[in-house]
Amino acid sequence: MRDDATMRIVPVLQLLLVPTLGVAVRSPLLLMALPTLAWRFAADNHLYWSDHFHYNAVLMPILFAALIDGLRRLRGRQHTNVVVGCVIIALALTPWRPLWQ
Repeated sequence: MRDDATMRIVPVLQLLLVPTLGVAVRSPLLLMALPTLAWRFAADNHLYWSDHFHYNAVLMPILFAALIDGLRRLRGRQHTNVVVGCVIIALALTPWRPLWQ
C-alpha cells in the first residue's frame, strides 16, 4: 500500500514533468518551482495535490521556461524529437484536460 506522501508527490510530479518529457529537469530554472511544490506537499489540503484547480498556474510558466532552457542545453536533432514528443503528449492530454474547463 502506498503511503500518504507518495500519493501526494508522484501524481503531481507526473503531471508536471511528463508534458516536458523530463527535459525541464536539465534546467536550473526549475529550482524556482521548489518553494511552491514544498508548501503544496506540506499542506493537508488534498486539493493542492490534484490538477483540478488553479494551483498549477504558478508552476506551468516556470516549467515551460525550464523546458526552453533544457532544450537549449540539448545537442543535435534531440531538439526536434523533444518538441514533437511534447506536442504529441499535449494533444493526447487535451481530451482529459481541456482548456475551457
